[in-house]
Order: sequence, then C-alpha cells, then structure tokens
Amino acid sequence: MTGSGKIMCWAGWPRNQKKKELQFRANRFHNGLKNMELIFRKKFLREARIIGNKQLAVHLNKIFRQIEKVKSPDEIGGLVKLENYAHYYRIRIKISETRDYRLVLSIRKNKVWTERIALASKIFYKN
Repeated sequence: MTGSGKIMCWAGWPRNQKKKELQFRANRFHNGLKNMELIFRKKFLREARIIGNKQLAVHLNKIFRQIEKVKSPDEIGGLVKLENYAHYYRIRIKISETRDYRLVLSIRKNKVWTERIALASKIFYKN
C-alpha cells in the first residue's frame, strides 16, 4: 500500500534502523491547538509487515486517519483503556470470524505511539 503526504506508505517504511519512528504532520488550527501526532514504533512496523493482510491495512489506514483528525483521545473510536496501565489503550479490529486483531496504543498528551498489532489470542499488552 503506497501513498503520499499523510497517507501511510507500507513500501516506503525504512528497514534496519535503530530507532524507527514515522510521524504524520500535525495540522495547526487558528487557536493554536494541534491534532494528535501519530508515531510508529519499530516493533509495530515489524509486526504489521509480517502479518501482511490487505484488509488489516485498510482498517489501520482508517484508524490512523481518524487519529490524525481528532484533538483528544476521547474522540478516537473504539479506544479502550487497559487495566493496570496508565497510558496504554487498545482498539479491536475484527476482519472475519477467525481474524480478530488488537492494536495497542500508548497515548500521552497529544502524541500517540503505535505499540503492537497481533491476533487477539496472541497479544501481550506490555513488552
């Protein structure tokens, strides 16, 4: 999946870097407030590349576009706070009856880090 500007680009993700973060540009509004800033962790990029499911890529693209547009974490659809963790959240992505994925996010102020993506049966929420 390729694209330009704010659309995520699977083919363009760099490999073999020590610290891998892709940042989407945040828009600045007339009142000085910024949208949420999306940062990809190296582990997430590796897991997304290994899964390689096109339907999952479409769902992730929709989620990431939504995260870009919102001004607070409360406006993100399907976001559930994980118990016993201060800044960790999950989003359920149901592709079919057998494919049920979890996207794990870490949110602090206006920054959103994508931590993990895996099948619901295999996900561990904390590294």
